[in-house]
Amino acid sequence: GTSGIAIDEGWDMKILPLEDGGAIAGWVGTGVGMLMRYDASGNEAWDAPLEVSSPVSSNPFASVGELALLPDGSFIALIHTKGTSWSVNSFLWAQRFDGNGNAVWANPIQISSQTTMSNRRYPVLQDGDVTYLGYHGSTGNRFDSFLQRINPDGTLPWGIDGAAFSTDD
Repeated sequence: GTSGIAIDEGWDMKILPLEDGGAIAGWVGTGVGMLMRYDASGNEAWDAPLEVSSPVSSNPFASVGELALLPDGSFIALIHTKGTSWSVNSFLWAQRFDGNGNAVWANPIQISSQTTMSNRRYPVLQDGDVTYLGYHGSTGNRFDSFLQRINPDGTLPWGIDGAAFSTDD
């Protein structure tokens, strides 16, 4: 509609366009990431927003990062886990969801042991059902660049941090 979609108490919005004209929206809620699917008319396709919690107690706060659509209609949501709600320092995790918002993998997978930034945008590229993520991670007092490959079954063939793309500060 002309007024768009209103999301209560949400910020740091991520949008994943869908092939049917709808979209999946991700945003930061109160200590958790939130996801909602909308149809092509802007109507909510799920009964309620999906809460995405942190999978680790040492970083209990979560926010939704980039989203990647897979050919079967499922999607991968990157999850930033943080020690406090206001911190931008985070660790990257991922979970695959089906089109109805159900988790596909038994547990989220940690895709980086490097400190990342939850307020940054990271490039995502799809090659069929394989997802590639470019990101920078903190190594001591500097940021290095990495490329991560996420297979559709949640395996990381390049290891937890992916391939070191550049370690020149």
